[in-house]
Amino acid sequence: MIDQNIIRLTIPKIIWSLVFAISIAFISCSPKSTYQDYIADVYQTSHAGDNLKLISSYEASTSAPEGKPIALRLLPDKEFQKYYGFGASFTESSAWNLATIPMNLRQEVLTRLFNPTKGAGFTLTRTHINSSDYSNNHYTYVEEGDEDLSTFSVHEDVKGFSGDENDQVRGIDLVDSGYDIVPMILEASNIPGADFRIIASPWSPPS
Repeated sequence: MIDQNIIRLTIPKIIWSLVFAISIAFISCSPKSTYQDYIADVYQTSHAGDNLKLISSYEASTSAPEGKPIALRLLPDKEFQKYYGFGASFTESSAWNLATIPMNLRQEVLTRLFNPTKGAGFTLTRTHINSSDYSNNHYTYVEEGDEDLSTFSVHEDVKGFSGDENDQVRGIDLVDSGYDIVPMILEASNIPGADFRIIASPWSPPS
């Protein structure tokens, strides 16, 4: 359920809330001073029988028994699997969230995701073919039974939003009702310094 109180957040909180909503794999690097006074509860589930056991600060800080030292040998000239990049997903829910904020804030969100110096500099993204579990409603690019794809169209990813797609989003104001997945991808690609690849695939059955 989309929290309608998000609209009442301050501008910086809106930006960061949307950055994390859009990215399902967002990694943030912050100065140590930001978290140095933070104390977290640590829970442990183990093969020994622990089931979400709350670990005390003593247990969490206790070092492991001394064992045989391990030497790591780095071979920088030896290559194995190729790495193509890190990134996030372009989904209909992402586009809908961005459609609820002004353009300048929307571009700030995309800058923090795709600009390599002012943001995370994501280089690999994915998007769904047809609707997915991150869509406001169900749709396909072709009509059922169309084996020669004569009815193929990506209109659903271009047409924008009515603001009344389903009960979860009804009642939340849209700033840009013409925004959608394809406009979002085009806008992200125009962010200064943005350089990313897109993997497009069906996410939901039949796939």
